[in-house]
Amino acid sequence: MMNRSNNFFLDTFNNYFGQLQKDQTPIALYGIGEKTKLLVEQLEGFNIIGLMDQDAVGKTVYGQTVLSYDEVVENVKTIIIVANMAVAETIYRRIEFLKKKHGIAIFFINGTMPGEIDESTHHKPYLENSQSDLLHMIDEHDIISFDLFDTFIMRTVLLPTDIFDLVNRELKEKHKIEIDFKNKRIEAEHQCYRQKDKYCNIIDIYDTLRELLQCSEELTKKIKQIEIETELTCCAPRDTMVQCYEYAKKKGKILLITTDSFLMKEHIALLLDKCGIIGFSQLLISCEERKLKYLGDMWQHVSQLYKDRRILHIGDNEITDVKMAQKYNISTFKIASAYDLLAHSAFRPLCKSVKTLDDSILLGQLAVKFFNDPFVLNKNNGSLPVNNLFDLGYLSFGPLVLHYLIWLIRMCRMNKIDKLLFFARDGYLLANLYKRMAQYYKIDYPPAIYFLTSRRAASVAAIKSKNDIVFIINNMCKIKKIKFNQLLSTAFGIDPDVDDPLAHTPCYEITGDVLIEHINNNYTNKILMNALTERQNYLNYINTLGLVNTDKIGCVNFVGRGITQCFVAKIMEKELSGYYFARELDMLDICGPSDQCFSLYEEYISPHLSRSNLAMKFILGEVVFSAPDEQVVRFEENGLPVFEKRNAKRDFSRIQECHMGIERFIEDMMARDDNLLNRNYQNEIVDALYGLFSSNACICSEEVKKSFLFTDYYNPDSPESMLTLS
Repeated sequence: MMNRSNNFFLDTFNNYFGQLQKDQTPIALYGIGEKTKLLVEQLEGFNIIGLMDQDAVGKTVYGQTVLSYDEVVENVKTIIIVANMAVAETIYRRIEFLKKKHGIAIFFINGTMPGEIDESTHHKPYLENSQSDLLHMIDEHDIISFDLFDTFIMRTVLLPTDIFDLVNRELKEKHKIEIDFKNKRIEAEHQCYRQKDKYCNIIDIYDTLRELLQCSEELTKKIKQIEIETELTCCAPRDTMVQCYEYAKKKGKILLITTDSFLMKEHIALLLDKCGIIGFSQLLISCEERKLKYLGDMWQHVSQLYKDRRILHIGDNEITDVKMAQKYNISTFKIASAYDLLAHSAFRPLCKSVKTLDDSILLGQLAVKFFNDPFVLNKNNGSLPVNNLFDLGYLSFGPLVLHYLIWLIRMCRMNKIDKLLFFARDGYLLANLYKRMAQYYKIDYPPAIYFLTSRRAASVAAIKSKNDIVFIINNMCKIKKIKFNQLLSTAFGIDPDVDDPLAHTPCYEITGDVLIEHINNNYTNKILMNALTERQNYLNYINTLGLVNTDKIGCVNFVGRGITQCFVAKIMEKELSGYYFARELDMLDICGPSDQCFSLYEEYISPHLSRSNLAMKFILGEVVFSAPDEQVVRFEENGLPVFEKRNAKRDFSRIQECHMGIERFIEDMMARDDNLLNRNYQNEIVDALYGLFSSNACICSEEVKKSFLFTDYYNPDSPESMLTLS
């Protein structure tokens, strides 16, 4: 009987590629793993010409010939890459010449086609001007005027009105005041502008707001002060523009700051002081000068003040900073705000993913770091350069880890967990950050234990019967290229008999039934004896951890099928609750519909078929969520671990740099919010950010790319392979 995971795989394949069946399109399947075997044996009506694999050309696998490139060019119209989506891009890069030179269509197994750079997402105008162009214009003018918001300084939220949401949040959380502040505040400003004074200031606005809210003068003053303090807290300098400002100052230019704002001079002065902007000649604020850039009277005023002088204004708004200024013979230089950089580039989907205030704050924090420079996308024609692992950790992994840890702390509270095992090696960084967050916010939390384990160490130690042996063969021995002797060693920790005729036979030449029968007939006792020894040694290690029989224990893992959790529970003879970033669909077959496996991504994912970034690229995460030590293979009698030995020495310092970026992001988010553990980020925005660094939106340096080396313990012949990022 076929399990539900395989049924789902076949149904989805038919759904994605049914048209190829109808058209009888000649197909080659790239890959000789378990999913290809399933397709070859179970598909009906598809015109499969053969298989593809760079190491098995000319051989017959599952009754199909492994084709050469020449044979593919001659006979095949479509190639389907049957591989985990995390490595599918790497395979595509190997064979993309078949598409470009010979017109053969290439699909991933999840029904998508390998992406090319979408030039339509690159809005050219913001790429046309460079910092050197701006400095050249500064040289040619006497008076240099700078816009303030989004030009000189930026907010650490996505939209200006997010400030009102933050005020509303503080009123509710800190002062227990529940009012419709945001909508009434916006209404008050509009009403004040239309009915009272188009040059209104914050005092005028709050007089109107007091009438709308029907609140006391004392409360009105309190709310106004919170808004001003929030503006101050959420401002940051745009460093490149400050450098241009300092350049103009050294050149002896007369410097103006010209802004349409309801904030008064005393408030603007605080913002400028925080951002280190000093030494300007004039601060021209609409509510103080009673003139607006938007209406043009501010520019008329500036042109009269500096008559017969060459004036340059620098700003981000096409109307107020460019067109209106030019009407009064003022030269202009338009720069892109951080929001414009996001909205008119390959990062545009991020803006669409923002659904809540928390999402906006998250993206605003990243914008301050990565879109602070208005010229940052110019160097790579609209793509963001990622030149080091620190930035990668901050940009793509930091938000995911923060989102997960907040969820984990809530789940442990809800399920009343006493101890939390962070499974090696995924849990190395997570355990440290979990403890740091819990201590920072002074909460009562389950103690974190970094727990040494691996699929290999736990699975062998958990073997107690023939059924367990069969389970491992069916669920873990899926690399068909390895030879039988290697399978015995990696999956069961034993060596084959000297005279075993199958010892050096590739596993793809042995049917599943024959494999199981051969192992059960010849190696059962040997496997069980070795498992008993490894289990006792493993328990010797577990006994050093201070676990109590009455403890309710949870375990932490990245993305998984529940295999390690099940094996560890079997060794300990104790039920464990698992907390995953995401659960694979196979978990339903391995663990059943258990109520002991939870995940941040609620839906079950398939690394072959799902289209979320986490599902498609979780192997990239497995590289990052790593530890200084290699994978633990087993334990010695004294409970000390024995680690895997690889010929190539991994440079953990690179991954550690990525960890530092993740840590800094979480520290920055904690520093700005004393109620962070109650925030709710959406999976959509976090998943979009996780997929960024391996997409066309980012251009990763060679140093970054070389850090993504992946090895599979169950494929000992496979060297460390570099995963494709973009």
